[in-house]
Amino acid sequence: MKKLILILTVLSIGITSCKKQTSSTSTTEDKEVNRCESIDATYATVEPIFKANCVKCHTLPRAADGIDLNSYETTSNLANSGKLACVLKGESCKAMPPMGKLSDQDLLNMICWIKGGAPK
Repeated sequence: MKKLILILTVLSIGITSCKKQTSSTSTTEDKEVNRCESIDATYATVEPIFKANCVKCHTLPRAADGIDLNSYETTSNLANSGKLACVLKGESCKAMPPMGKLSDQDLLNMICWIKGGAPK
Protein backbone atom coordinates (compact mmCIF):
# COMPACT_ATOMS: atom_id res chain seq x y z
CA MET A 1 0.00 0.00 0.00
CA LYS A 2 2.85 2.42 0.84
CA LYS A 3 4.45 1.69 -2.54
CA LEU A 4 1.19 2.48 -4.33
CA ILE A 5 0.87 5.82 -2.51
CA LEU A 6 4.48 6.67 -3.33
CA ILE A 7 4.01 5.81 -7.01
CA LEU A 8 0.81 7.88 -7.23
CA THR A 9 2.52 10.82 -5.54
CA VAL A 10 5.47 10.72 -7.94
CA LEU A 11 3.15 10.46 -10.95
CA SER A 12 1.02 13.39 -9.81
CA ILE A 13 4.10 15.56 -9.28
CA GLY A 14 5.38 14.64 -12.76
CA ILE A 15 2.06 15.46 -14.40
CA THR A 16 1.79 18.77 -12.54
CA SER A 17 5.30 19.85 -13.55
CA CYS A 18 4.58 19.06 -17.22
CA LYS A 19 1.52 21.27 -17.16
CA LYS A 20 3.51 24.12 -15.66
CA GLN A 21 6.15 23.91 -18.41
CA THR A 22 3.52 23.99 -21.14
CA SER A 23 1.84 26.94 -19.47
CA SER A 24 5.03 29.02 -19.27
CA THR A 25 5.87 28.28 -22.91
CA SER A 26 2.48 29.47 -24.11
CA THR A 27 2.81 32.55 -21.89
CA THR A 28 6.11 33.44 -23.60
CA GLU A 29 4.52 32.96 -27.03
CA ASP A 30 1.49 35.03 -25.96
CA LYS A 31 3.81 37.87 -24.88
CA GLU A 32 5.59 37.77 -28.27
CA VAL A 33 2.26 37.88 -30.11
CA ASN A 34 1.08 40.81 -27.98
CA ARG A 35 4.32 42.73 -28.61
CA CYS A 36 4.10 42.01 -32.34
CA GLU A 37 0.62 43.53 -32.60
CA SER A 38 2.12 47.02 -32.41
CA ILE A 39 4.95 46.31 -34.90
CA ASP A 40 4.40 46.49 -38.65
CA ALA A 41 7.29 44.25 -39.65
CA THR A 42 7.83 43.87 -43.37
CA TYR A 43 10.89 42.81 -45.34
CA ALA A 44 11.84 46.48 -45.54
CA THR A 45 12.00 46.44 -41.73
CA VAL A 46 14.23 43.38 -41.46
CA GLU A 47 16.35 43.63 -44.61
CA PRO A 48 18.84 46.08 -43.01
CA ILE A 49 19.21 43.64 -40.09
CA PHE A 50 20.06 40.83 -42.50
CA LYS A 51 22.48 43.07 -44.41
CA ALA A 52 24.27 44.16 -41.23
CA ASN A 53 24.42 40.76 -39.51
CA CYS A 54 23.94 37.88 -41.93
CA VAL A 55 24.83 38.41 -45.58
CA LYS A 56 28.56 38.64 -44.97
CA CYS A 57 28.51 34.85 -44.56
CA HIS A 58 25.19 33.94 -46.18
CA THR A 59 25.44 35.21 -49.76
CA LEU A 60 25.97 33.17 -52.90
CA PRO A 61 28.19 31.84 -54.36
CA ARG A 62 29.90 30.99 -51.05
CA ALA A 63 26.90 31.05 -48.73
CA ALA A 64 27.66 29.32 -45.43
CA ASP A 65 25.78 26.00 -45.25
CA GLY A 66 24.28 26.88 -48.65
CA ILE A 67 21.96 29.42 -46.98
CA ASP A 68 21.55 32.61 -48.99
CA LEU A 69 19.99 35.50 -47.04
CA ASN A 70 20.55 38.13 -49.69
CA SER A 71 17.06 38.08 -51.24
CA TYR A 72 13.47 38.23 -50.09
CA GLU A 73 12.61 34.91 -51.76
CA THR A 74 15.25 32.79 -50.04
CA THR A 75 14.92 34.58 -46.71
CA SER A 76 11.13 34.32 -46.59
CA ASN A 77 11.34 30.60 -47.44
CA LEU A 78 13.60 30.08 -44.42
CA ALA A 79 11.29 32.20 -42.27
CA ASN A 80 8.21 30.23 -43.29
CA SER A 81 9.96 26.89 -42.72
CA GLY A 82 10.66 27.73 -39.06
CA LYS A 83 14.43 27.43 -39.48
CA LEU A 84 15.08 31.15 -39.22
CA ALA A 85 13.22 31.55 -35.91
CA CYS A 86 15.09 28.54 -34.55
CA VAL A 87 18.52 30.02 -35.18
CA LEU A 88 17.52 33.53 -34.07
CA LYS A 89 16.24 32.21 -30.75
CA GLY A 90 18.95 29.55 -30.45
CA GLU A 91 16.33 26.88 -29.76
CA SER A 92 17.68 23.42 -30.60
CA CYS A 93 19.67 25.07 -33.39
CA LYS A 94 23.02 26.78 -33.62
CA ALA A 95 22.37 30.37 -32.52
CA MET A 96 23.01 33.07 -35.09
CA PRO A 97 24.65 35.41 -35.62
CA PRO A 98 27.75 33.75 -34.18
CA MET A 99 29.65 37.00 -33.61
CA GLY A 100 27.44 38.59 -30.99
CA LYS A 101 23.76 38.93 -30.38
CA LEU A 102 21.12 40.98 -32.16
CA SER A 103 19.71 43.88 -30.19
CA ASP A 104 16.43 43.12 -28.44
CA GLN A 105 14.59 45.41 -30.87
CA ASP A 106 16.16 43.81 -33.96
CA LEU A 107 15.35 40.34 -32.63
CA LEU A 108 11.76 41.39 -31.90
CA ASN A 109 11.38 42.88 -35.40
CA MET A 110 12.67 39.64 -36.96
CA ILE A 111 10.42 37.42 -34.82
CA CYS A 112 7.38 39.61 -35.58
CA TRP A 113 8.17 39.49 -39.29
CA ILE A 114 8.36 35.69 -39.14
CA LYS A 115 5.18 35.36 -37.03
CA GLY A 116 3.41 37.69 -39.45
CA GLY A 117 4.10 35.34 -42.35
CA ALA A 118 7.25 37.08 -43.63
CA PRO A 119 5.46 39.76 -45.69
CA LYS A 120 7.29 41.68 -48.39
